[in-house]
Amino acid sequence: MTKNDQSYSVSIILPILNEINSLKKTIKILNKINVQKEYLIIYSERLTNNISKKNPKCIISADRWISQKGFYNYGIIKFLANFFFQKLIKIFFKYKILDFTFAYRLYPKNALKGYKIKELRHGFALEILLSPMKKGFKVITLPAKWKKRVEGSSSITIDSYFSYLRVLFRNI
Repeated sequence: MTKNDQSYSVSIILPILNEINSLKKTIKILNKINVQKEYLIIYSERLTNNISKKNPKCIISADRWISQKGFYNYGIIKFLANFFFQKLIKIFFKYKILDFTFAYRLYPKNALKGYKIKELRHGFALEILLSPMKKGFKVITLPAKWKKRVEGSSSITIDSYFSYLRVLFRNI
């Protein structure tokens, strides 16, 4: 199989408020791209009205470490690896957040403008947080809980863990 013959699949997250016509146009454009796609459309008027509108220049980030029982059935090795990696990141970056790798976030439009993706594995979650933070964007964290999936299987591999380290070392 040559590089051009490879099949790619992408998950696309589309947060919306009331942009139904824009959403339809965006999906039409995305459907022209020749890759297997899945769409996750997020509508959250309450969250957006209460937090994003009051802080339009901030990243809103879910954080598993600020709530009790933020990890359910995570596994002790993954839990300890995550804990130590979060501490390692804090050695290099003095940001006042606890969870750099949980990718559930809302971004202001300008936070990711001109951003070029470098990491395609799990480290992407760290990369898309560090990039705007280094530009001065603040982060507001909300408590979140992680729960083991009930269907499918985990896609994380040892290379996924190394992808976080690649991002970390590229950004220090």
